[in-house]
Amino acid sequence: MQVDTKKGAISAAINITPLVDVMLVLLIVYMVMVAMIRQGVPVLLPDALNARTTSLENQDKVITLSLNENKEVFVNLKQVDIAYLDRELAIAYQGREGQPVLIKGAKSLLYGDVLQLMNTCRLLGIAGVELVAKKGEVTGTETP
Repeated sequence: MQVDTKKGAISAAINITPLVDVMLVLLIVYMVMVAMIRQGVPVLLPDALNARTTSLENQDKVITLSLNENKEVFVNLKQVDIAYLDRELAIAYQGREGQPVLIKGAKSLLYGDVLQLMNTCRLLGIAGVELVAKKGEVTGTETP
């Protein structure tokens, strides 16, 4: 509040600059968080020549199973003990019947580790399982 000394009147002017500053910071934080949530759990994915890009339209309906280098399992963004994976996956899959489950397996994992996740999906009656890979050049392979 300012007091005008000449007239003796009080001027009630609101300074909105701090409000705008706070709102801009909140907007930036929101944008960063949304980008992190869409990316999911960070996993070093294997390369594939024919990897196709997926649309982000129905990403809220898709369930993503992630298995990182430390063999930690995540259902979407929630870390799950492997012993309770079937229970947590069944809960997450309710209401999403017919949607595929995406499996993100780290590049350094053994085939059997990813196969265990696929087998859990099959036992729960999940319609489709898709493996996630990073589009790039495959090195160290020979074509017949």
